Amino acid sequence: MNLDISLVRGPIDRVPGVDSAACAVFADERPLRDSAGWIDWRLNGSLSRLLAAGRFTGAFCENLLTTTQGRLPFRRLFLFGLGRSPAYDSRACAQAIQHVAFTLVAAGADDVAVDPVDLTRGRIPLSTGISLLVDGLSTGAARLQDPERRMRLSLLADAAREEELRRILMRPVARPAHPVHIEVVR
Repeated sequence: MNLDISLVRGPIDRVPGVDSAACAVFADERPLRDSAGWIDWRLNGSLSRLLAAGRFTGAFCENLLTTTQGRLPFRRLFLFGLGRSPAYDSRACAQAIQHVAFTLVAAGADDVAVDPVDLTRGRIPLSTGISLLVDGLSTGAARLQDPERRMRLSLLADAAREEELRRILMRPVARPAHPVHIEVVR
């Protein structure tokens, strides 16, 4: 798998050139927060309406793929349920990140924006979360027998976290079990 990772500043709705974005939602977190809350605001509450209608609940490892109705620079929005906030411990966090990675690969999301803090929520170190995400993407490609797959992952990084993320991605521990090419671009 060829994986190009970009560190991008700004909110998730301003990541240039991506086809998809991925956001995580707790089942007991209303109103929506973080990236999902920002996108909900930009989509005039359409995510909140999906939740109110019961089409998505935020249950652990629940998925929803929806469109952005042309209101955002990306076409597809993946929502991932994290379950109830108190139950989202380090083990659940690791499982959820692997689930997100496998789902993105299986759905053919070749150019996706993700806020790693959105997935880790302080339950595990950011370095562990990013390692799990990168490894999950490469393992998913290997399971699909697609070793030549090319994917671009845009990680949101505010000014305070950009250097930390850059260091994390360059450490050997961030390298996945399956061969992957990582290039960090700004």
